[in-house]
Amino acid sequence: MIHNIPEFAKRCEKQHSPLKPVYYYDESDFNNWDSITTNSPIFYSQLKRKVYSGQHEVRLLKILKELNEGENIEIGNIKTIARVLDRDGLCNDKYIFKC
Repeated sequence: MIHNIPEFAKRCEKQHSPLKPVYYYDESDFNNWDSITTNSPIFYSQLKRKVYSGQHEVRLLKILKELNEGENIEIGNIKTIARVLDRDGLCNDKYIFKC
């Protein structure tokens, strides 16, 4: 679990891979669709249905140089910004989860 989001975002931006918020749209409201259409494929990669809005998601965005080739993002040692939690750790931690 990443607990230091600002540091994680800074490391990603150094690799030209910014974190972008997800835009949640209401698929049942077609009147709103005109306000979210754009020619930007980057914007469309950030769309998610409103039913998932409780997830409060951000996405890591990387524009690939070669379409069918993956690229790694080097963010260094994550021990200072993240920690591993198993199911018991999640249930007994200061975070509130229903287990």
